[in-house]
Amino acid sequence: MKASDKHINKKSVQRKALISYGRGPEGEEIYIEKNEFNRITPILWGFIFPVIAFVLFYAIYDMDTIKTSLKDRECFMNPFSIIFVMGLGSILAIFVNWFVQLIMFLLLNSWNYKYLCIRYNKKSTSIRLDYKIPMKLWKFRAVYITAHILSAYLPLVIGFIMKDMAISLASAFAAAFFFDETYILWRLRRYSRKALCSYKSDEE
Repeated sequence: MKASDKHINKKSVQRKALISYGRGPEGEEIYIEKNEFNRITPILWGFIFPVIAFVLFYAIYDMDTIKTSLKDRECFMNPFSIIFVMGLGSILAIFVNWFVQLIMFLLLNSWNYKYLCIRYNKKSTSIRLDYKIPMKLWKFRAVYITAHILSAYLPLVIGFIMKDMAISLASAFAAAFFFDETYILWRLRRYSRKALCSYKSDEE
């Protein structure tokens, strides 16, 4: 950010996320210094989210519907069923999520691609698409919320409507990939939509 360190008041410090907030020359500024969980957290939620989806599926329908859905999907009748769900979930979480983020970053920044970058976090060995210059918080929210809806939550709803367990489980697995992004968005809920927001990982 353009503001010097003395303009930033480290108001919110936690072990899993560090958000600095203050007032600089351009008004309110939010600086997300670290927005990653450790390596274990995504794996943990990767098991929890599909279980939640299964329980909801069972609550809405019944076991017969689940059995029919699994039978219709031949992939669930062989040992490669888990690989299929994880593979589909990974495609949604990585490729679809990133593609939507890319379009949203460009759309909200007058199609200026010069500031697009890839950020790498050593601690969690994660790679993330980002926009180098600070953005208004409402734009920051719009990018990630739109990407999350289209890459996981909308497919999850479609899976429930179609009574397709494979799509539902894969979508839930995809949501676990960007649980850290969801957590950061939740942490940012208290700040003004007009505040400038940016974050930085270990490397670009």
